[in-house]
Amino acid sequence: MIKISSNQLDEGLFLSSSVSDCRSFIDCLFGKVPTHDSEKDKCKLFQFRKAFESDSPVLYKRFKELADYDEIIYIFNTIERMDGSRKKRNARIKFQDLDIFAQVSIIALYPLYLANGMTVPFLRLEEINKIEKKFLTFSNKKVKKEIKKFKLIDREWFNWIFSVSTNFNDYEKFGDAIILIIYLFVMGIKERSLPCLQTMDNEEKKAFFENIEEAINKRG
Repeated sequence: MIKISSNQLDEGLFLSSSVSDCRSFIDCLFGKVPTHDSEKDKCKLFQFRKAFESDSPVLYKRFKELADYDEIIYIFNTIERMDGSRKKRNARIKFQDLDIFAQVSIIALYPLYLANGMTVPFLRLEEINKIEKKFLTFSNKKVKKEIKKFKLIDREWFNWIFSVSTNFNDYEKFGDAIILIIYLFVMGIKERSLPCLQTMDNEEKKAFFENIEEAINKRG
């Protein structure tokens, strides 16, 4: 099992802080991938997003759903062109939550990604559904205890995540969403931890290395 180093935690904090002033960082994390943009390829956030989507497309889709990106952006862009200060205010509040969710997600997931060899754990839809079903039976306190069992990180990592998460306007929605995506990511790492090759027969070893080769080819 992996363990996040203090340097990896610092990299997550620095990346979240450095992209917060970028007007397009939310779109880079959740929006349509530009096909021709050499500057984007130099951005660590954009590299993380591409790896996330390539390594684990179903998990990335769930991440985007939890952010509620498509609906929030659509409503925000529509309302901004209309009159009605109340509707604009509500749309901006939701956009603010999306902005915070994106930043907290970077602090939470980027260090895990680095510690896992710059790889996002691959999860199938049925695996995600199974983990979420288990998650729904837990309280937030129980989930935190479950994550801590893996000894991936120290208390400082949790403190950063949950101190920033208190800034959500709709904490019930986005606070739970942050905890869920962390839980899915961590459980994915646990499920994909390398098996002991000595205990595998030849067929199991063959299938294991074929899966690794397939994953590498997908990354290009």
